[in-house]
Amino acid sequence: MSEPMQEHTSESNTVNAEVVNITQGGADMIQAEVVRINQGGANVIHATEVKIQQGGVVQAECDTLKIVQGGAVAVQATTITVEQGGLGLAAAETVTLDNSGAGILVTQRADLNKARVGILLASEVHGTVEAVLDTPRAMLAGLAAGVGLGLMLVVGRLLSRRK
Repeated sequence: MSEPMQEHTSESNTVNAEVVNITQGGADMIQAEVVRINQGGANVIHATEVKIQQGGVVQAECDTLKIVQGGAVAVQATTITVEQGGLGLAAAETVTLDNSGAGILVTQRADLNKARVGILLASEVHGTVEAVLDTPRAMLAGLAAGVGLGLMLVVGRLLSRRK
């Protein structure tokens, strides 16, 4: 049976516990119900609830993720909230970004306040966002890429028949 609570202040390999608190340290892999990171980080987190303040995670799979002044590279969650932070790639049912950014965001509902997103694929978008590529533009870009590739293949076949 796992420990009810585990405190960590320095680097360790794997942490398994119900509750993991990391302050000014990190872990390679964490498996827990609740993970709280303050001024630290982790490579991989599998948890129900994750809270990160002034820290980060490379890969997280969880139900809820809250980041304040930190970031995550790749996240799969039910609910993601980021305040003054960033996400690389995120997939979730609901994402809230407040004065934050994301590279690629895939979600059912996006609640955005002063957010910057590279590629936004969302069913519902609420708030202010600066998107490089939103859902309609992504579909148009995919269509244009498909047509362009198809034309290149047709031209290539025509040219190869001439020889």
